[in-house]
Amino acid sequence: MTPTSRTALAACLRTVRDGYSLPREYYTSTEVFEWDRLAVWQSGWLFAAHLCELREPGSFVVVNLFNDSILVWHDPQHGLSAYHNICRHRGMRICADSAGQRSSWTCPYHRWSYGGGGKLISSPGMGLGFDPRDHGLLPVRMEEVAGLVFMHLGQNPPDFAPARAALAAELLPHDLPNTKVAHCIEYLVPANWKLIIENNRECYHCLANHPEYTSATYDVERDRGDPQRELAMRLSAARDNWQTAGVASHQANYSSDMSGEWYRANRTPLKEGFLTESLDGQPVAPRLGKLLTYDAGTARITTFPNYWCHANSDHAVATQVLPVSPDSTRIRVSWLVRDTAQQDKDYTLARLLPFWQKTSEQDWELCQAQQHGVNSHYYQPGPYSPQMEKNVKQFVLWYLDQLATLLALPENPPVQLAQSL
Repeated sequence: MTPTSRTALAACLRTVRDGYSLPREYYTSTEVFEWDRLAVWQSGWLFAAHLCELREPGSFVVVNLFNDSILVWHDPQHGLSAYHNICRHRGMRICADSAGQRSSWTCPYHRWSYGGGGKLISSPGMGLGFDPRDHGLLPVRMEEVAGLVFMHLGQNPPDFAPARAALAAELLPHDLPNTKVAHCIEYLVPANWKLIIENNRECYHCLANHPEYTSATYDVERDRGDPQRELAMRLSAARDNWQTAGVASHQANYSSDMSGEWYRANRTPLKEGFLTESLDGQPVAPRLGKLLTYDAGTARITTFPNYWCHANSDHAVATQVLPVSPDSTRIRVSWLVRDTAQQDKDYTLARLLPFWQKTSEQDWELCQAQQHGVNSHYYQPGPYSPQMEKNVKQFVLWYLDQLATLLALPENPPVQLAQSL
């Protein structure tokens, strides 16, 4: 960082008041948005795709983030791989599609071609002195756990092992690698990405805005700590049911606190009469994985900064968040069912979608309205509820810690670091 930018960041961090929402510039400033890119999106593990989307050799998805474009590819020769979507000749994006099937890659500009392992296999007109081994696609670090594929765009990724253990413990019974995306909806929400995450981290707003969600879950009761006895009895009974279903959960509780610095994995029961998160509580698809009954609660996964998932006994619903601008965020909501399930025979979209489609779209409207509010020059940060918004504060503290790491960056970073920044 330059001295000027470092000074500006330090001054911005000093404007945050403990226990209060973030100041206006955190949701509106292009400078803060650039700090977010460096401190959050190029420094941590990002959810990229579901493994089931990459099951077939040659299948790929493209993740576009800020000015970067990443090819996540089931390399027919080398397995799961990821590369920057940049031709090593003159920087042309080699793939303009969002998903598909390829056995190799050819740049549309000058026909340079790349094969397994990202190796350059054809470079017309480059002459005898040219060494193709120096011009392969630039790799991106990847990790996969329990059907979730993560990528890291920086130089020094955090240790993934603790997250791997926590996520696998809850997700493995659902066998997400052997699911399929039954449906997905993409949204462009006119709100800062942090408002999206903050909204997800609390249910203070749920009673007034989420009739479908609150009919099935204990989130509001959990967050306000009432009634404790009913919750404890339900959790005790649920654990017995989960054992019958084939789930041995070590994180069975009502807490939505993060299990580690950037990830959460736990299992929570649904209200009496609900076997899954559907409008009537009844199953909407065949059971997932190795589950023996439908009463398996909901495995809840959250990873900062861009993913959350509710995996039920019969389907999973996952949300991916990708920032576009200070006041715009691209969101993809995916519904996963058993890979052998047939639409209109084993499940229908009319029963599968409404619970989370309604809940999600209610949230996007709230976030858009909140962005309008924080855009006002009269906006002032307000206090968090100690009971109902503790997890929002938890996210904000995590986020501020990420920003603070930029203050330790050298003013003139070495070449390899400069390339990642």
